[in-house]
Order: sequence, then C-alpha cells, then structure tokens
Amino acid sequence: MLNPILIIEVLSPSTRNYDRGMKFQLYKDIPSFTEYLLVDSTARFVEVHFKNSNSVWQSIIHTDIAEDVELSSISVRIPMHAIYDGVLSM
Repeated sequence: MLNPILIIEVLSPSTRNYDRGMKFQLYKDIPSFTEYLLVDSTARFVEVHFKNSNSVWQSIIHTDIAEDVELSSISVRIPMHAIYDGVLSM
C-alpha cells in the first residue's frame, strides 16, 4: 500500500479488537491516511474514523439501515442497506 487515504476493514470476532486498537494506531503513522472505515460482520454497525480540518481524529457510528455512510476522503456516500445487502437479515 502506497500513500492510502482511506482504509476499509471488515471486522470479524477474532480481529475486531486488533483492527480498532493497535492496527489503527499503526495506520495513523501513514502521512496520507485520513479515513478509516470499519464494517462489523456480525451486526449492523459501521464506524468511520476521520481526520478533521485540524488533523484531529473523530468518529461517527452508523447503526440505522436507512443512513448513508459518508466517506469524505473520496467524496462518496454509501447507503447502509447497500453495505449489508444479503449479508445480515435485519
């Protein structure tokens, strides 16, 4: 991976703590990295971590199937229902 701005992880029960913790801390050392999307594989739960205009990390959590997940680093909005289509019966 060279100069990523966005990294997307699908969380599994065995990796979720590492992906949210140590792995995220390591990714923060990448200068170009500005947005981290975590998609839970066992529940309708999406986390978006992003650097704000002051280079401070903030988070937004999405759990409502009617919401859109905004990825500002690539100017894209993804409906939650599209993320979980055919994956979880909710």
